[in-house]
Amino acid sequence: ITSFLSSFVRSLPLFFLFYLLMDLLRQFVSSALKLGSIPAHVAIIMDGNRRWAKQNGCETKKGHASGFDQFYQALEWSLDLGVEMVTVYAWSIENFKRSKEEVDYLMAMAIDKVNYLLSRFDVIEKHGVCVKVLGDFTLLPVDLQKAFAKVMNATKHNNKVVLNVCFSYTSQNEISNSMKRLANAVRDKTINHLDITEHIFEESLYLHRPVDLLIRTSGEQRFSDFLLWQNSFACVVFLDVLWPDFSAWHLYWAIILYQRNYPFLLKRREDHIKHLNSKQQQIDEKYGVEVEQRESRTETYLKNLEESENSFLSELSPA
Repeated sequence: ITSFLSSFVRSLPLFFLFYLLMDLLRQFVSSALKLGSIPAHVAIIMDGNRRWAKQNGCETKKGHASGFDQFYQALEWSLDLGVEMVTVYAWSIENFKRSKEEVDYLMAMAIDKVNYLLSRFDVIEKHGVCVKVLGDFTLLPVDLQKAFAKVMNATKHNNKVVLNVCFSYTSQNEISNSMKRLANAVRDKTINHLDITEHIFEESLYLHRPVDLLIRTSGEQRFSDFLLWQNSFACVVFLDVLWPDFSAWHLYWAIILYQRNYPFLLKRREDHIKHLNSKQQQIDEKYGVEVEQRESRTETYLKNLEESENSFLSELSPA
């Protein structure tokens, strides 16, 4: 034992030197990447927690806990690069089909993690992080709904970085919900059917901003019903690493691939916008749409939508 301890103590300086050199290298690579185009909006499918637990011979709960911890690291690396918005797929509606024990554990852990975020409110304020939870709240336990509402209300005035947590979410649910919102607005005569453009449809979604870079871990190559609309012109990177093992180097590699494809993606997006504007102009001329009136009705609709969402959150978590 004495020999082992002596050898271990002698190796400590080398370990710390290696750690220091790797951290310096990471900072250098991060600075170099900033010279190129950095994606404004990064979305991540955090996949592989259960497989990681199985590979490491531990309980599934440990895998999920490690995945949550890795989420905070990934957020810090993204902030360091200057990413403006990070969206993570934390819980799919499909996941409610898992065992009751696992679902109950993850709901309880989600509450704990939200409380942890609130306990580090000074750090959130320092970085100006606005936290938003996107999904169907009606499927969640009331305590978790209240916890989500509390952190959203507490950070809603921050405007440097936006963290979107997709929880109790699927893209099909999001799109159908958007259509219901628009149908109700037409029924209430807030807007008419000719006011339904791609713009107003996007603004009716949980998430309005297009994704620039989508990352999925675990080696799976599918979207799993995540941000299907918003990913239309995203650079998609599938990584063969389980989420708890995700590192800054995996993120940097994804950024490099994004930068390589950036000119092509930018042109495709610009061409799409031009095509939409031209098509919308033809429709307006054909049906004699008064553009200013449509814009006014759209503004009223979106204002009502925002007030409804704020009222819902305020009822869950009064100031």
